[in-house]
Amino acid sequence: MKLFLILHWSFFFLAMRIRKWRKMFQVIVPLLIIVALTMNLIFTFNALNREVQPTGSMNDPNIPSKTIKGSESKSDEKVLNVNHHSLREAIMSQVGQEVVKVAAKSLSARTVKYVHFTYGDPKAYQGPIVDGWPPGKERNLPRYLNGKERPFLIQPNEGRNVSGDVLFMIHSSPEKMSMRDGVRKTWFFYQSFWKTRMTALFIVGLHKDPSINQRVRDEAETYGDIVQANFDDHYNNLTIKSLFCFKYAIETKWIKPPEFLFKVDDDSFVNVAHLEELLNKLGSNPKKLLIGHLLPNNPLPKLVLPAEKDNNFTKKWVSPSYMFNGPVYPPFVSGSGYFMSMDAVHCIYNEVLKLPFFHLEDVLITGFGAQNCNITLTDSNQFFAGPPLVSDIVSDDIMVHYTNSYTKNILLKMALFDFLQAKYNALIAQLGSKTDEKPWNLPSNYYFNTTMFQEEYVGRIPKAELEAKKKT
Repeated sequence: MKLFLILHWSFFFLAMRIRKWRKMFQVIVPLLIIVALTMNLIFTFNALNREVQPTGSMNDPNIPSKTIKGSESKSDEKVLNVNHHSLREAIMSQVGQEVVKVAAKSLSARTVKYVHFTYGDPKAYQGPIVDGWPPGKERNLPRYLNGKERPFLIQPNEGRNVSGDVLFMIHSSPEKMSMRDGVRKTWFFYQSFWKTRMTALFIVGLHKDPSINQRVRDEAETYGDIVQANFDDHYNNLTIKSLFCFKYAIETKWIKPPEFLFKVDDDSFVNVAHLEELLNKLGSNPKKLLIGHLLPNNPLPKLVLPAEKDNNFTKKWVSPSYMFNGPVYPPFVSGSGYFMSMDAVHCIYNEVLKLPFFHLEDVLITGFGAQNCNITLTDSNQFFAGPPLVSDIVSDDIMVHYTNSYTKNILLKMALFDFLQAKYNALIAQLGSKTDEKPWNLPSNYYFNTTMFQEEYVGRIPKAELEAKKKT
């Protein structure tokens, strides 16, 4: 590269001194400058690519689905290290961003390192703390799951439970009645459409306000779909909430025990028709199944700014050393929603109870728990942990995250449209001609004109209006 630049500028100055070559070089020189700049960018790109070597998926949704083992033989323990300083410098430039993007898209597989659960001395720790879990607090999980006379304060139908093939356990907070109503009126309202038998239950804990707990009891009497576990419900207790989900699924005396557990948040939307398609592909009685949005061995996020002692440790996905001080998290799937076979539920529940409490629910349960059960984590691009586009649910997504009641209603109508259109096409193919007879039974308010529906919902809502409605 240096030799090219020397020759280039030598010809330039020579041309300026030789009059008869001047006009010719007035055309050639700009072309040479363009070539030089292009080669400079290529050399910079290659240099950064050698420095950065990204090893994770970088959460790029375009990476093809892959399966990653929960653990490997210790003799084969290999993990590519990210040079964080170089990566940060690369991301600061456009060229660096392109390096990371291109390298991530080309990623097809990686070797997974078995991660041991280690943590520092809580007595020696100086720094911010996890709210509700200061250094020195008891982290023995069985104490919080099995140490109370009544682990479940509210159960549907007083234990007379009929499950089915799939049990949905939907994480919700006691005060979020509107979110639970959004689920009842949208994606799970039409459960009678699907061939697969499914049961949906909400799991909540105790609120510090007694009046809200009373409202939860009233709601449970009305709908019969709430499980209230005996623990303080707040964000840093999500691990305990998920373990109560597992405990309820395992210990309840079901008339028909579930074959699968779908843990999902109340701000997620599930397309049950696409879930049925997945069940058909899985076949009968799959073992050690855990499907979701995979995050491979992510480097442990660190605090960038110093914090004073006793400040609350509120930053998500970050861990103080007294909770966990390993270099990376194990591979795990996003806690916004994951799908498991019941044998995986049993094993992970038992293994996690042997570990200390950790406030990042998905890391502990689907990371360390699955790893210790030697469960293969299956990455599926049908589980999308990010905010949904209006068109997501009519492609092949099973679950999308970050939805409110407004977006749930849109996604529901789109899912129904997709479902009914398929039934209509099948009927036309069978009859060989169109018919005015409705081949399905729908509530009248959901039997809508196809053209009007498409104009109203499929990508034609003004962006400003859509954003305004999403916030309400």
